[in-house]
Amino acid sequence: MDIVTTLKNRCARREYCSGDILRKLGREGITGEKAAEILQELREGKWVDDARYAACYAREKAATAGWGPVKIRYHLAAKGIAPEAVSKALEEIDVRRAEQRRADVLEAKWREICRKEEDSMKQKAKMLRFALGRGYSAGDALTVMEVND
Repeated sequence: MDIVTTLKNRCARREYCSGDILRKLGREGITGEKAAEILQELREGKWVDDARYAACYAREKAATAGWGPVKIRYHLAAKGIAPEAVSKALEEIDVRRAEQRRADVLEAKWREICRKEEDSMKQKAKMLRFALGRGYSAGDALTVMEVND
């Protein structure tokens, strides 16, 4: 089986972005113009679509992993997704579901921190680091701390 057929089979099972495909081709020793030709063939056949990948990735990370928009944007940019596609993908996230997930994640972490740490300054610092690491704003963390204090 040739590499294009192998990649089509993989793309049929899950989404891949252009960067993922180029990395896979590079591991097979295919680079440069040949890799660009294969990627173009996959794009033309709609096997690879960065905008579709970004939308799927953003929805999944917001809903199940509990990531905030900052972290999602960073990871998609690291994969080489165009900024316009990233912005559009973030707009497609189910806001109500993402807000509920954010509240659940941050409230659970705040309870855990308060249970383990006595010093209120250390509690707040840990909570801010956690929220920022998850891609949420400091304001989101502060809101949770004020409501649950």
